Amino acid sequence: MIGTEGALSRTPSAPATGRKLHPRLGVPDWSYGWISVITLFGIFEAITRTGLMSESSFPPPSLMVLSLLHELVSGTFWASVGATLQGWGYGLLIAAALGIAAGMA
Repeated sequence: MIGTEGALSRTPSAPATGRKLHPRLGVPDWSYGWISVITLFGIFEAITRTGLMSESSFPPPSLMVLSLLHELVSGTFWASVGATLQGWGYGLLIAAALGIAAGMA
């Protein structure tokens, strides 16, 4: 006969979702990365807004995000991505052709 007292007395160390929580804070492990990014953005925003660094040499993150959104909407970003991928594709084709030729020689 198999005893069940061991199975009943165990308490799970992680929630049923499989995500681990910090033992003292109760914060999911995956949130540390996001908390770090948000904190760094806040620090950089405060540094530029208070004048410790000039906005011309280091723009605030809020302006960078707005510029990115503007480029995504206007299509400038996607045109640049297309040009980059086209150049990458040509380089890959040339490198593959030279590599195959050198390998067969």
